[in-house]
Amino acid sequence: MKTNAKDRQQIIDEFYREFLSYRPESIGVWFGSGLIAVIYGIYMWVPHELHTVSLVPAIMLFFGFLGPYLYLQPYRVYREVTLGNTMPEGKNIAAILRYVPIDSADLRLYRRKKLLRFCSYTGIAYIAGQLLLSLAICHRLTAKTVVFAIFMGYILPLLTNMEWPQELLERRKR
Repeated sequence: MKTNAKDRQQIIDEFYREFLSYRPESIGVWFGSGLIAVIYGIYMWVPHELHTVSLVPAIMLFFGFLGPYLYLQPYRVYREVTLGNTMPEGKNIAAILRYVPIDSADLRLYRRKKLLRFCSYTGIAYIAGQLLLSLAICHRLTAKTVVFAIFMGYILPLLTNMEWPQELLERRKR
């Protein structure tokens, strides 16, 4: 059975819609990623010129990576939590969908779309907050502030979760 890329993406979308709809694990992970995104947003809204403590960029890097990473976890690994087994071993989603006419590249593309959507929404809020508060508090907008806002608010969270090392390893195996 031959399917085109659009049909395969619709199959994956239907699977995740049913798979993730009422699972408490995915709801908890998404709540955690949202909470981390809010904490990261608070750090991002502090104007770049006011970052005097050297620990702030390290904290921002950590939260900038962790929020999107947690958001994508339900799309990568399945863990069935039961009453007696609270820390089950994870199963790869590709292994669960091995009999469906899709491959791992389709799953990666789907996760990239989800990541791009998450980073676009949060990135717009982070960048707008950084630039507006920089104008309001510091009464100026420098090129360094604009580059910092775009890089830390959008590019860094997007790049840190793109799964490109997995693609390189899979290409070497072929």
